[in-house]
Amino acid sequence: MNGFIFSLIALFVFNGCNINTNERMDEHYSIAFNYIKGLPELESKCLYVSDTIVHLDLTNFWEELSKETENKEALLFKLDSIDNSRKLDDYYMSSLRNLNEQSDCNYTLFFSEVYENILLAEVLDNKGNLNANHYQLTAFNNSKIFLFKFNEKKEIVKVYSKELQYD
Repeated sequence: MNGFIFSLIALFVFNGCNINTNERMDEHYSIAFNYIKGLPELESKCLYVSDTIVHLDLTNFWEELSKETENKEALLFKLDSIDNSRKLDDYYMSSLRNLNEQSDCNYTLFFSEVYENILLAEVLDNKGNLNANHYQLTAFNNSKIFLFKFNEKKEIVKVYSKELQYD
């Protein structure tokens, strides 16, 4: 019996300490990165891709998305519900670092989690601090935020973007 309990504990410890070193980055991220990097206003800027997946609010794009539906109130409720149900603790996706070409960039790109073929991304001036997290960089800063809609083939079908001002 003691051997069985020890085996169970060892199994839980082993699984709990398992770090996925072979994680594969979802293609949505590299497609969105290349799109953003190719924009005329950003192509000359160095973008550092954060390895932290953050929560970005869909409701920032309520006006744009409301043009695609007749029931605007239902859309706002749905977006708010998705935002509230999808709020997550930031987590790391180390494979995002593979997108970085340089490490001394002045702009940091953060991504959200992909949800129903929708991906949000935000570009922030990092003020020379690559180690600053999303929360720190949004304090008294401006950003450009993007909403990407993909089809099932992972092709971009629609992109919305807007400037945000924090604090």
